[in-house]
Amino acid sequence: MRFRFARGRLRGFSWLLPLLLPMVLLAQGEAWTDFLAAWRKTSHAPITLLVPKDRLTSAYTRSDEPLLFLTATGDLGVQPLEGPVLDSLRAARGWKDGAHWILLGQDGGIVDEGTDLPKGEVLQSRLQGLGVTPTWDALEHFLRLHPDNGSALKRRLSIATSLARRRFQNLRDQGKVETPKVSTDSWVTAIEPAKITDPALQGEWCREVEDTLRRLNNLSDPWRLGDSGFFQFWLDLYGKTTPISLCGELTRLNESVLEAWRRSPHSGRNWAQTWQEDGMGLGAFWMSCDAACRPSGELPELPSLTPSPGRFWPHTELLMGLAWTGPEGAQAQEILSFLERLPGEPEASHLWNDTWSEWLQFKSSCPLDAPWRWRIWVAGRRPPWPFRNAGG
Repeated sequence: MRFRFARGRLRGFSWLLPLLLPMVLLAQGEAWTDFLAAWRKTSHAPITLLVPKDRLTSAYTRSDEPLLFLTATGDLGVQPLEGPVLDSLRAARGWKDGAHWILLGQDGGIVDEGTDLPKGEVLQSRLQGLGVTPTWDALEHFLRLHPDNGSALKRRLSIATSLARRRFQNLRDQGKVETPKVSTDSWVTAIEPAKITDPALQGEWCREVEDTLRRLNNLSDPWRLGDSGFFQFWLDLYGKTTPISLCGELTRLNESVLEAWRRSPHSGRNWAQTWQEDGMGLGAFWMSCDAACRPSGELPELPSLTPSPGRFWPHTELLMGLAWTGPEGAQAQEILSFLERLPGEPEASHLWNDTWSEWLQFKSSCPLDAPWRWRIWVAGRRPPWPFRNAGG
């Protein structure tokens, strides 16, 4: 009885359905209109590809070389669509069943649309059809006219490292390399650098990085990268996988960095200041370049720099930047040898800028007089962090 009553009530309101349908379609249309209005208010690439979310994979944006360049330079944005916005777009464009994509210009106008995901060459031609020169092409043209422009070379290096990272991900998908990953095997969380598993792998994946460094090394001051933090971080992650030819350019760059570092041995002493000026300082930059071409596990031999009056060298912040790894016996021996090479105790009367308390903190953080602690570490017992109150 209740069921018949409810069905009767529904039958009584069935005459409203034709009136409600246009309202539903209007609401769906408003979803796309609202999305487009909000999209126009944000910053976006010269062209933006909108793709149904269920069709978009992370590998698509690096599926061919033109796509790699479009995404690495920021000329192309790729955005997934789903839900009411996607339904509204389908209704507005009259799409039949099946997946589609749509390409927007910077003003939100529709540039192109289709079914199968577009290749990079198609998107490049649409970009040029809007009168926009691809960033990489514009940069190459500018550098032909101004080969010594440091800002342009820095921009090129940033794009080059992004291209290399994307190609490295493709090599990972082919089983030839291992990309960087977070490791929790030891007592402290760390990032494991990239590795090459295919010994026959060539260095084509980072060819633009090598070429840009070669151009930088032709300048009188290639170490002036400004904020070098992005390149230093890339070296820390991928440096051990770079080809021999790239190591040659890194060695040339390192010589320039070392020369500048000798003139400013306290670069990196104040992290807050140097982060704004030159990343983590010239010393940390030098160590990242040096480590990229050094056999795995070996620590660098810090150059003997002369501190200015009232300062001591090396400072604690510099030693904190060393690439300390896990508690293997060989690495612990490397640490012991490294610590023995550090300068001895300065005269207290010379410490008027760097205070005596700073020197004592440095000494307690660096266990020069307590090698037995490192023997405990070698034995695999309680592994102290090398420079965190290890002498206390």
